[in-house]
Amino acid sequence: MKEPKIYSGVWLSPHFWLNGLFMFFIKDIMIAAGLVSVIFSAISLYYFYKVVELSFNKQTAIISSVIFCVFPFQAWLSMSGLPESTYFCFIIAGIYYFIKWYHDNLSRNLVLSAVMFAFSNGFRYEGWLFSFTLIILTLLVSFFPKRKSIYEEFPSEEITAHKFNYKIIAKNFIISCISLTTIIWWLLQNYFDNGDALFFMRETAKIYEQFNNAGFLQKLVQYPTFIFYIAPLTTIFSFKVIYENIKSRGLSAEKLFVIFNLIQLLLLMAQGLIGTGGTNMISRYIVINAILFIPLAVKQSLEFRKLFTSLVLASFVVVNVIWCFYFPQPYREDTFEVGYLLKGLIQSKSISENEKVFFEEDPGYLDIWAIKSLSNDPDKIVQGIFPLAKQQEKGKKKKNKLTDEELNILEIKNYLEKNNINTAIVRSDGYTDKLKKLSLRNEQIGDYQIFYLKEQTSNLNDSSVSSFASKINSPKDNPNLINFGQIIGLLNFAIDNTNFGLNPQTVTLEWTAADKGMLDSIDFEEFEFDRYKSLIKIVNPDNDSSVYTISSRIFSERNIENIIENNYIKNIIVLKPFALLMYSRKYGKSPFDGGIYNLELSVLDSKTNNELLLYRGSETYKRERTIMKDTIITTTQNLELKADTNKSKQKFAVTEIDSVNYSMPLASIIAMFPDSDYNKIAAKKSEFVRITLTHSLQYIFSQRYQADHVLNWVFTYF
Repeated sequence: MKEPKIYSGVWLSPHFWLNGLFMFFIKDIMIAAGLVSVIFSAISLYYFYKVVELSFNKQTAIISSVIFCVFPFQAWLSMSGLPESTYFCFIIAGIYYFIKWYHDNLSRNLVLSAVMFAFSNGFRYEGWLFSFTLIILTLLVSFFPKRKSIYEEFPSEEITAHKFNYKIIAKNFIISCISLTTIIWWLLQNYFDNGDALFFMRETAKIYEQFNNAGFLQKLVQYPTFIFYIAPLTTIFSFKVIYENIKSRGLSAEKLFVIFNLIQLLLLMAQGLIGTGGTNMISRYIVINAILFIPLAVKQSLEFRKLFTSLVLASFVVVNVIWCFYFPQPYREDTFEVGYLLKGLIQSKSISENEKVFFEEDPGYLDIWAIKSLSNDPDKIVQGIFPLAKQQEKGKKKKNKLTDEELNILEIKNYLEKNNINTAIVRSDGYTDKLKKLSLRNEQIGDYQIFYLKEQTSNLNDSSVSSFASKINSPKDNPNLINFGQIIGLLNFAIDNTNFGLNPQTVTLEWTAADKGMLDSIDFEEFEFDRYKSLIKIVNPDNDSSVYTISSRIFSERNIENIIENNYIKNIIVLKPFALLMYSRKYGKSPFDGGIYNLELSVLDSKTNNELLLYRGSETYKRERTIMKDTIITTTQNLELKADTNKSKQKFAVTEIDSVNYSMPLASIIAMFPDSDYNKIAAKKSEFVRITLTHSLQYIFSQRYQADHVLNWVFTYF
């Protein structure tokens, strides 16, 4: 929007221009981009209804349109700001005008079809395959122009004698080639800008190079597998209708609708075999193929008896509605939180017009784009790495000369001042330590350390601090409040639903004060907020030992205002062993074995170096633990089993009630790493099945990032 220009690059650029046009009128980036998706998704619904009505009938069109509205990937993408909704719109419109041309033989409809496909080619490369499909089908219809089956129009002995009108065929072919104009433009733009017409293709291949190691069979079946994976019900019910249309003689509108999808899918499979295929990641563009199967499934369902038809169609709608509520989260909770924080600072003028935000560059992390968008002012964010200076020694070192460490800190300080940096966001431990030595106000949000170089205005005053005590309900008055040491209460917690029990990335904790003296205990007036830390432990349930612990400070200079004003604060804890799998390629060997683990929460008082006792209200928290014990150890009646090595050990459950607890059980999770022993994980069948079945619908048919895990596992091991 700020610098409109025609250019080429790795990704097709018309979507950026379209978003920029809306941003010119709507000053919120997220709303503008989302509105583009919503508008084009609504137009897609119109064309989807029209093309299904034209190819099938009105009843099929109405039911298919209802399913289209609640189809999870369509619903998610229609709010996302991604180019898919616009791409889908032009593809569906192109198919509609093509079939309309087949019905009425008016050239203007073929022109409209070609123009729509030309537009789609500016949003997704996969649209190019639809253009080739258009040309193929245009030639097919041109050679056999009758709307009825050619076998009905001509007796078998006359078919060979039928003469084709080559002028009309050539004319239709040229019109269909209009759809290629945007492809030709893009190739030329790449050539003029980069000296290579296929620059975009070579750069994209580099991105997927690490994934492109699949064998022939996987490359062959992966795209049909993806369609089945994201839309199993409608895909299964469409098989019979597909088969009947392929088997039928001649051409019809319905058959053209079916083979339009199938030819593009075959071209996509061929492209996967010879090109960029072989990744284990679900591609969003495959959603359009799944959508085009919906009318076929509806038609098949309507052929059943009335009661069964009603049950099938109801299941299509209900199951899809349920899945719609599990919206895919493309970034972690802490990424969203940091983006919203920057937006608030910019809007409140805490970051002035001429000041910048520094964001530490880290290869492999793509969250910078989300944070830029969420901040609503991307130009404010300066991405890079801090300069590091090294001591150049000549002769003897002078006593008053700065060390390398001191020199680097000074260099960073000068860099921040020179570039007028208001806020610095870093992740690496080295930069975090250096900035802390500058005595800057700071806070931690998940994996991000935020440093404030300029003093922020505070809304706190004596009256707000004094009113703080009146907002606190003591544990006695709130018997169900889980609290630690009767000082800090846990209002709520959430484990991110990105993976539904498998490799969760974040835990969000919502705290409240449970004691009026809490401010005094953290030395509020001196702004010493390091006393209380939340500990998330990943615990092995077999021996109750912790295999990994994540520590995070609960209070900070910023969120202390929330606790005083609203008696509420939120912490986001990043489970780094799992988050690194999604965010960075520098992740190496697993920090612990894959398997079933428990997540537990405790609070550490760093002043006494002890964990706070866990309470429910004013009573100590008690939980039941089921311990499996060998009968040969606990009973004297089965001692004879000791000598019999051929007999397996019998076990029974003993329930033990803990009298003293310091940790709160949050959930059971499944940990899987690239080097995990899957056989070992599967050996714990009962727990594995319990966790996966608890989240069965979400776990199996969630969004593309979860599917990457499962499909990678399937493709690798089966």
